[in-house]
Amino acid sequence: MNKSLSLIELKRGEKAIISALPTKAVNLRKLLVFGLLPGVEINVLQVSPSYVVAVGNTYLALDREIARGILVMDKKWARKIK
Repeated sequence: MNKSLSLIELKRGEKAIISALPTKAVNLRKLLVFGLLPGVEINVLQVSPSYVVAVGNTYLALDREIARGILVMDKKWARKIK
């Protein structure tokens, strides 16, 4: 993973760094409240029937539409561009 890709492309158990969030204002506000911010590590716990992710000590269930709008990148690659 050397570029940004959608959260839905990750498999259960994979971790990545959030690089961008959906621009739809309603979804963006909700995600920010729960700590989903660019630069934060996200861990995929489940992919079906909904996406369950962990961000720090917070666990969130996301529908496919919202998960698709979250862009992530590999943790190693993220360190190189900082």
